[in-house]
Amino acid sequence: MSKIILLVALLLLLSACAKENATGNAVADVKQVNTVISISCEDSDAGLVKDIRGTVKAEMSDGSVVEETDKCIAGLLIEYYCEGNNLENQNLRCNSEDVCNQGRCK
Repeated sequence: MSKIILLVALLLLLSACAKENATGNAVADVKQVNTVISISCEDSDAGLVKDIRGTVKAEMSDGSVVEETDKCIAGLLIEYYCEGNNLENQNLRCNSEDVCNQGRCK
């Protein structure tokens, strides 16, 4: 009996994670993954833009430069962007009609 309850709870949890909007398209799954505190930051695609592959360059206080380019990992878009002077990234799911390919949804 406890296995059935556990299975039902797992199915409810999974169905809650698979949200859809009124048009039936999957809603983007957004989760902050990382923040790098820096003194300056530039993003070639100007923010959270899923259909353009961009590169972010952030200058650290020690003079080093961190450079990250948007990429696809396991079907998710890892989107790098600047929040103020800080480099941040988020995991984004492409809309149901798009796939993640070469660092962008298309």
